[in-house]
Amino acid sequence: MIFSSNAQSFIASNKFFEKIPRIVLTKTLRAVTKVVHRSLLAKTPVYTGETVRNYILTMDSPHGGVVFPPIGIQDTGPTNSMSLGTEPRRAANEAASLATQGNLNLSDPFKKIFISNASPAVAGLEMGLLPPPPLRSRSPQGMFAITLMEVSARLSSGALK
Repeated sequence: MIFSSNAQSFIASNKFFEKIPRIVLTKTLRAVTKVVHRSLLAKTPVYTGETVRNYILTMDSPHGGVVFPPIGIQDTGPTNSMSLGTEPRRAANEAASLATQGNLNLSDPFKKIFISNASPAVAGLEMGLLPPPPLRSRSPQGMFAITLMEVSARLSSGALK
């Protein structure tokens, strides 16, 4: 299963974008794309780093479904007792994911932008089902839905431009 988010469709569903000048829309699209990407990364728990590593940004069509292996051979540590952001394998895998922003040409606000994740664990993490008991989910609300709700609220309030 591939989870994919099309930022352009998200923006199109917010009707107030229809009357905004192109330069403002381009600036907003850049901001939304970066905020969504960083929010997904921040909300995704890291064990091996595979799920974080596999947030891939592309233009026009979603990533083809290849799962990239996690980066890092250091011990995973007791990640279930760590707060999000402190896991040993997070930094390298986040950096690889963030590098995929280089795939984007954000000068055209009418191009489709996709954030995809083909990691086998992403669906279970999104539903708050991983890790299985006796461990507990560190992101029980998931990543995608909560990120889109937060970004939508920031756009509506004018806090994100």
